[in-house]
Amino acid sequence: MKQKYLILFLAFGLFCTVAAAQTVGSCDGDRFINEVFTEVEISTIQYGENVNYGVTEALIMDVYEPEGDTAAARPVAIFAHGGGFIFGSRTEMDYLCTEYTKRGYVAATIDYRKLQVTGLDSVNAAEGLIRCMQDMKAAVRYFRNDAMTANTYRVDTNFIFVGGYSAGAIAALHTAYWDAEDMAPEYIEQLLITEGGLEGQSSDFMNVSSSVQGVINLSGGLIDADWVAADEPPLASYHGTDDGTVFINTGLAAGALLLEGSEVIHARADEVGLKDYFYKLEGGGHDGIFEVGPFAEDYNTFLEETWMFQESILCSEVSSVGESLAQPDFATLAPNPVQGQLFVENTTGETLKLQLFSAAGALVWDGLITSYNESINLSHLSSGIYFYRLRTQSRKGSQQGKLVVAPR
Repeated sequence: MKQKYLILFLAFGLFCTVAAAQTVGSCDGDRFINEVFTEVEISTIQYGENVNYGVTEALIMDVYEPEGDTAAARPVAIFAHGGGFIFGSRTEMDYLCTEYTKRGYVAATIDYRKLQVTGLDSVNAAEGLIRCMQDMKAAVRYFRNDAMTANTYRVDTNFIFVGGYSAGAIAALHTAYWDAEDMAPEYIEQLLITEGGLEGQSSDFMNVSSSVQGVINLSGGLIDADWVAADEPPLASYHGTDDGTVFINTGLAAGALLLEGSEVIHARADEVGLKDYFYKLEGGGHDGIFEVGPFAEDYNTFLEETWMFQESILCSEVSSVGESLAQPDFATLAPNPVQGQLFVENTTGETLKLQLFSAAGALVWDGLITSYNESINLSHLSSGIYFYRLRTQSRKGSQQGKLVVAPR
């Protein structure tokens, strides 16, 4: 039914786009992974405007916040719906926004300028992509500007994620990876000039950065996977092997725009060393693969593992590939694979906090290592892959890695 690619995301938590190491302020080993809020508050606001077919169009988004949250700075995830750049509504991303918000994010779902056509060809599909990308960048700038002024949403501007489904995912991928030096086919380059460039004119905050720090790609693709580089935002993707609309490999998306799909993009990410997580859904098509239907369990597993992946970005104090490879070495865990007893050799002389997480993101063990050598009984754990995190009170960073529990 499924095939997953876990690229040791906890062993090498990565955040590449700030000058100094950063963590979001509310990391506790639970928030961002599990539901810590039960209710969400939704507000509808205008985040920008732009001309669409000669008429100025207001750009609207719904903003989701955790009810009762007191955190001073929170990551934000901005999503765009599918529909071939022609159809669809921001309300289609309600489930995803709600689930993110219950885990302590601010989430938003945007409407964007739609094409006024009955079908797609290569030109209008590229035009729709460019406009949706520009509008998504405007939403990013809106939150970043708000954080610098009114601070209505208490967003940590070091951690802005973008994502979406189908057309929305295509726009999110291009928001993150299409840079000024990247060359597209000539007709797309000409359209880009006509439409106002990569940034567009969809907001008043053109002096504010539209950079992002992560991508959630549901059945999307890129014009050129070679645009992906090691120093760009980490990527999590979910894509069906039988998708006939946006192909998982390479093909004409919706019969119109030639794109390289998630499998090609993740092969490129692995090649250059970009941290990524890919859930390759065997037998999944383009529709009916989400929270309702035969693939609901797969989708929820993808989300749980993506929250783990993103939490490692939010809560790791590394800021470059070089730093990530030089993570702290607080202890030795052995044997690995383990059966029953895990022995922890503490090399710091300090008390360590050890947490173990399942592959689905659940916290399964949480305790303190107070001596130089301790034994932990893990016989209650099912066989499989787990991830550990070790921290001290006095030292920066965390030691993270994979722990395999062998069958007994």
